[in-house]
Amino acid sequence: MTVDDPQSAEFDDLLLNLDRQSALYDRLYDLSERERAAIAGADLIQLAALVAEKEQIVAEAQRLERRRDAMCRQWARQRGMDGAPTLNDVRGWAASPAVRARLDAAAVSLSRRVSRLRQVNARNADILAQTQRMNEHLLANALRYARHPLYTPQGDTASDRRASIICDYRA
Repeated sequence: MTVDDPQSAEFDDLLLNLDRQSALYDRLYDLSERERAAIAGADLIQLAALVAEKEQIVAEAQRLERRRDAMCRQWARQRGMDGAPTLNDVRGWAASPAVRARLDAAAVSLSRRVSRLRQVNARNADILAQTQRMNEHLLANALRYARHPLYTPQGDTASDRRASIICDYRA
């Protein structure tokens, strides 16, 4: 690809966009790993902070994805195509084998990162579901032990003069 290639700047913008998305997915992966530790340690404050940070990164990744989609749609319209082209379509429009190779590498890298993030998020969801089941089991046992409702249907503490019990699921 030469400097005077009109596609050079367009493809450089696309590659930069893909690189930025990859970096965001790496950050999301790291946060998801930290999230797992917060879940396991029942650190709700840390978990809330991690979720808030992840939401900001997801918003930025969505912004980059919309920008990438707009670039690809513009190139498709210039070629008389309707709809959203895939990265493979865009790759075919690159004039230079070097640009095609860079697009391939960026797409494979991004795909791997997304897949890795999907796996860690699925694992975290499983841990959360298991923790919820454990808490429900402990509360059911507490209710059986107490032989009276600890809470009213409205969520208020049930009136009873007997001592109440507190369960610490981390024990």
